[in-house]
Amino acid sequence: MTRSVTRSMMAIGFLVLSLVAILPTQAAPVECCAISRGSGGASIATAEPSDSVFANPAAINQVKNSYILSSFFINQMTLGLFDNNRDSLFPAGLTFAQYKKEEDALFQKENTLSLTMGAVFKRRFQFGLTVKNEQYLQLDKRHANIAADAGVLFIPSAKFGIGITSYNFYNAPEKEIEDLVGAQSWGAGLNYYYGNFLKLKLDYRPVEDFRTEGSFVMAGLETQTVSFMAFRVGYSYLVKDGDTRTFPYDRKYSFGMGFLGPRFHINYAFEDEKPTNESLHTIDLGIPF
Repeated sequence: MTRSVTRSMMAIGFLVLSLVAILPTQAAPVECCAISRGSGGASIATAEPSDSVFANPAAINQVKNSYILSSFFINQMTLGLFDNNRDSLFPAGLTFAQYKKEEDALFQKENTLSLTMGAVFKRRFQFGLTVKNEQYLQLDKRHANIAADAGVLFIPSAKFGIGITSYNFYNAPEKEIEDLVGAQSWGAGLNYYYGNFLKLKLDYRPVEDFRTEGSFVMAGLETQTVSFMAFRVGYSYLVKDGDTRTFPYDRKYSFGMGFLGPRFHINYAFEDEKPTNESLHTIDLGIPF
């Protein structure tokens, strides 16, 4: 079986998985790393290495050569290794996320080990699959969960992209925690380049859980007036469906910047949540090689 036939078969399989699992609408938006957070959380249709595990697995196909990522958030540390060079059979990434233990929490996620694989079909259609091994802590007892995400990117031109992700389309938690782990959800996004210096990002993600019902609308702008510096602004808003229950925040303002050197990348994001007025900071270090 040739390499092209293998990739085509993988692409078709990923597309089927994505489309079959898109209907459920639960769980909160998925965000990681400074580029996404500095852009209001909008990341489903972008092609950043740091988003390929968390926002849209299909973004793994956009990774150039090999890339090491380390990301630090207030309660989360993420390490990742991504590979997509000429000798690679297919694009792949391995990521480990460690979550800070909360003193009074009765149940929380402890860490996640994720493997992401990608495939390209006729260049315009890109597909990705992420398999996650999640570890949870409940009253000092550890539980495991195996879950999977599937994503699609459609790139009709160099300036425009559409992304769709199905989160947790496969979920197999232990019986003791099956009502507590992340539920199935989905999201869609647009990405548009204006000229060679401005990028517009827009995401839509329904949410339905014990806290609220509604949809998150996320928008971000990124400008790169010089080749080695990027600036980002973003805004996200929760459109409630008339439910009186509240999410921890209903809107968020964000700002970010990045230094994109030839040997390493540093990205920073600042977020201001309303009405809690909580300020959040994220910093990433990426090393291409």
